[in-house]
Amino acid sequence: MKFKIIPNQQTPAVPPIHYLHALLDLGYNIKACEKFLSFAMRQKNHCVGLAANQLSLDGKRFEVNMFAIKHNHQWDLILNPKILQYYGKPKIKIERCLTWIGKEIEAYRYNKIEIEYLTLKGTTIRDIIYDFEAQIFQHEYNHLMGIEEKIMGS
Repeated sequence: MKFKIIPNQQTPAVPPIHYLHALLDLGYNIKACEKFLSFAMRQKNHCVGLAANQLSLDGKRFEVNMFAIKHNHQWDLILNPKILQYYGKPKIKIERCLTWIGKEIEAYRYNKIEIEYLTLKGTTIRDIIYDFEAQIFQHEYNHLMGIEEKIMGS
């Protein structure tokens, strides 16, 4: 199994996973998910998040509704993420992305969001996150939804 980042291509929307065993039905076993998490952890340039649909697995786009995110100095695999509520008003943030290497992205981000997701063990997590963690979550979530941000200067 070999993962590779697919640069400079829009990420397509990925349908939600209705049940954890759907990963197996789609041909993505737990080992592939763990390898994806390991690949995300090895990325350079202070990578703090990576959506599955930004990558190819053995030459084919890895279209699974999940992303890896670093928070509290730990990496987690986020399956079937949902943003349940946005709080306050969004502010413009300048970000970088492995999809658009060398370019800056301008995005509206909320400072506080309520989220829900599945862990690889099938546990449902519901939480309110803030600040940079909320920003990362929104960035990776948009990749899974097929939403591309505005590239600065374009």
